[in-house]
Amino acid sequence: MEWFNHLDPDALLAFNLILGISMSVILVVTRLGLGNAAGRVDVWLVGSFLLLAARLAVPLGQLLLPVAWEVDTSEIVFPLVLAGLYWQAEGMRVLHRGPTRLRRIVIVSLTLAVVAGLVQSRIDERVLPALLCAVNLLLIRNAVLLGRHFWGGRLLAVAASILLTFNVLMVTAAGHSPEEIGRRALLLEMVWALFSTAGFLQCLYQDIRDRLAAAAVTDALTGAMNRTGLMPMLRRDIELARRDGDLSVVLCDLDHFKSINDTLGHPTGDKVLQRFVAKAKGCLRASDLLGRWGGEEFLVVLPKSTLAEAVSVAERVQQTIAECEAAPKFTFSAGIACASEARVRYNLEELLAVADERLYVAKRTRNTVVSTDGPASSQRESEQRSDEPAS
Repeated sequence: MEWFNHLDPDALLAFNLILGISMSVILVVTRLGLGNAAGRVDVWLVGSFLLLAARLAVPLGQLLLPVAWEVDTSEIVFPLVLAGLYWQAEGMRVLHRGPTRLRRIVIVSLTLAVVAGLVQSRIDERVLPALLCAVNLLLIRNAVLLGRHFWGGRLLAVAASILLTFNVLMVTAAGHSPEEIGRRALLLEMVWALFSTAGFLQCLYQDIRDRLAAAAVTDALTGAMNRTGLMPMLRRDIELARRDGDLSVVLCDLDHFKSINDTLGHPTGDKVLQRFVAKAKGCLRASDLLGRWGGEEFLVVLPKSTLAEAVSVAERVQQTIAECEAAPKFTFSAGIACASEARVRYNLEELLAVADERLYVAKRTRNTVVSTDGPASSQRESEQRSDEPAS
């Protein structure tokens, strides 16, 4: 690599500084544009600033500090690099798992910086690259976790692996001049700044896009799907049922919900809605769908389920809610329709209309499940009357 030995260290340093400042500016602009979601960038941004400070330490020290002071600013470079890489590793973890305790990050990064500062001039020079290797392993681990969800995480893992390879070579290096090691370090810093920033931003943008997409089809209060998200999936399941199997829907309405809001307050009403969703989800299969249809109404979609099976599910949810000891107590009524019924014939509009009609009938007596056309009687009440002995 003859060309490598002829690279001007000053030119490399200048390019390194320009690249580092550019990447930091991009991150700052991104953070300002995120608004309430900016917290997911802050930890990584602190790490980027620390790495930028490490790049600027020597040239700024030469420019600003008097020669008579004889201060060697290069001694703070390694501590800043260690702390910066650790903050970036934690920034990946925050993006993957959510908020973390900043106190722990601050304590660990300060400990790394202090240890690096102490060992720099007193212990074998290979100790510092060994510390960098340990932080690199943390970078690779967190990047691999990100890479399971975002392809930018894979880019981060590749960049961290290159960084680790260089540090391993530094630990085992022999016979390399300080100038050669310095050139390699500058090139490596530029590679890391470019690829790590690109990888992190891709992860961030994909995470935000996924969250926005999920928020668009999710009811913010209950966590159930909203009508916008539920309808396309219901259409898909109807088409599948037309070719293979059956499908039933359960349209539920919480009884006396307005009274709960008026007497106990809307926060209590919100908790009732959330409790209904939590209890209902516990009674459903992984393939079933639950969505908030509007107000206190919820729609349960049961693929490959007959009318009788849907009635069983609705009654199981009723029993689960009745056994819940939390106050306030509440009940719900339900209208059930099946896609294969003669009235429906796998027509989505008819399916929902029939379920709505039966819910209207069920609401007359409350805490009732209606799955057939006719007078205001539930499936359960009809069965009970048929079992009574003739007088």
